[in-house]
Amino acid sequence: MSSINRVELLGYLGRDPEMRYLPSGKGLCTFSIATSESFEGQKGRVEKTEWHKIVVFGPTGEACGKYLRKGSRAFVEGKIQSREYNVTDQRTGQQTKRTSTEIVAFRVHFLSSPRDAGAPAEEYRGPAAEEPPPMDDSDIPFACPWDVSAERRFRV
Repeated sequence: MSSINRVELLGYLGRDPEMRYLPSGKGLCTFSIATSESFEGQKGRVEKTEWHKIVVFGPTGEACGKYLRKGSRAFVEGKIQSREYNVTDQRTGQQTKRTSTEIVAFRVHFLSSPRDAGAPAEEYRGPAAEEPPPMDDSDIPFACPWDVSAERRFRV
């Protein structure tokens, strides 16, 4: 029996992304996303915020580092991954095992414009808008060549 490890998050960045590069030259971007929910509790309306650590590799990570800013809204698709590491106490020299749970993203959708997130407008270099090619009646798939006379073209 197979299993599924898939996460979808929609939230706001809590800080600017941190961009690093691995020894192989591959980009690595990390940032945190806040998601919140509200519900009716015993003492009235309660809002709960969860913070999620996001890790993005490669060209997608480089795009995140370039275009996302604190306050940006993003939709993240990925998987949950836990990793263990040891921390040494500087005073006692004792090692403690820690676990970090993070979302390894394979797709990130930028939902805020750079101006919404506080980035200067001149910094954003999105795709340039292209002029659509001119059309004539032959481009219309439902136009019949034998029914193009002016009196019949606009008949209801």
